[in-house]
Amino acid sequence: MAYAPDCRPVTEYRRVAHARADNVDLVVEFPACPRPVRVWWATWDDHQGGAVLSESPTRSAPDGSVHRFVPALEHAAAGFRWTW
Repeated sequence: MAYAPDCRPVTEYRRVAHARADNVDLVVEFPACPRPVRVWWATWDDHQGGAVLSESPTRSAPDGSVHRFVPALEHAAAGFRWTW
């Protein structure tokens, strides 16, 4: 998913599994400039808005991307959040 440069800065990308989803692979690619200051893998209590239930710091790859493979996701909202 690409976002227009004149839009409000995006600070998260989450996917939702209402039923069981197996072999979930999430990747977010950031441009060379700017890159986020910090990135976390997170889970939320709702698919839109909602509170962060858990988060863990995530390191970016040399190309600026972040990646997470989850064997199964069920009744959950999970993804990445970051600060610029």
